[in-house]
Amino acid sequence: MSNALATVAPSTAQLKATPEGESKPPALSNTFTGRLSNELIIAFAGPVGCGISSVIDHAKAALLALGYKKVHVIKLSEFIEQAISSDSIETPDSRIRYIRLQDAGTSMRGRYENDVLAEWAINQICLLRAAEIPEKIANEPKSHTPSRTAYLIDQIKHPAEINLLRTVYRNLFHVIGVVSTESNRQKRIMSKEGLKGPDAISIMDRDRRQEEEHGQQLDKALQVADYFIRNDKRNSDAIKKQVERFFDLLHGRNGITPTKHEYGMYVAYAAGLRSACLSRQVGAAISDLKGEIVATGCNDVPKGGGGLYSAEDGDSDGRCIHHEEQICFNDREKNQLKEDIGTALRSCRQIERSVVQAL
Repeated sequence: MSNALATVAPSTAQLKATPEGESKPPALSNTFTGRLSNELIIAFAGPVGCGISSVIDHAKAALLALGYKKVHVIKLSEFIEQAISSDSIETPDSRIRYIRLQDAGTSMRGRYENDVLAEWAINQICLLRAAEIPEKIANEPKSHTPSRTAYLIDQIKHPAEINLLRTVYRNLFHVIGVVSTESNRQKRIMSKEGLKGPDAISIMDRDRRQEEEHGQQLDKALQVADYFIRNDKRNSDAIKKQVERFFDLLHGRNGITPTKHEYGMYVAYAAGLRSACLSRQVGAAISDLKGEIVATGCNDVPKGGGGLYSAEDGDSDGRCIHHEEQICFNDREKNQLKEDIGTALRSCRQIERSVVQAL
């Protein structure tokens, strides 16, 4: 018997009838259920000017309405501002707050790790948790089960931050992506910062994806979001409905069915599971205006005689993954083309040098 199992499994001596008049010990399943966390960690990711603060405000109100005792908002920008004010990182002195924070965040990732901002968020959550532990059990924090509390992280800009938070909090952690049209985002930036159109567009471009390894990688971060909220309408009720729908889904409310777009993405994802491509598995679904699925497909090797291979083909499955070398033939062709182009360019340079020398 493993040590882990021995700590919960009763010994032979313990398997005795409970004396009359004494209450039975609580069932082991009830013990584990009582230790389940009541916490929720939600991170928000979105491009600059998407109006993420209003979405977070609605999320906080929705969670309080669902019975959460406390909802804490953890702003990663505060950590960046602290680093700037303490001169612990070097950043260009820009009058535009967006640029100042972007550059500072990039500098911090370059100096430490790409998930440094997520580390700070985790530290803040630990501090908030510690503050909730009653004094009488302060020396035994493991015996304390946190009350129903939510932590809203504002906001994620790099996939490494999401990876760390998922690793630490597992099923307690979710990512909400906030999106908006380019025109609406530009108007918000111009209004908030008092900028002109070209300056706002420049900020939006550099926010989306920076070339540096440690720069913002918002596109990649949004790709792994669990839920998306569109913030385009001026009516705040539109945001409220989307936020409440997410939390209702999260808390198991019955009767909520997917939208036609959500269903289409689900079908496309399911279609991609049929692919055994060694490079990547991609599924697609075509629907009509009513949302009815017309056709599905995926990237895979065509089957001799027509159609696609499947698990039922067994030893006759001719896909790359079943070959002895297990090499993606598509990748092999691309690599060969890359080498051929490189060879041709080197030959051109040699010819060019010869001609220059001859002249």
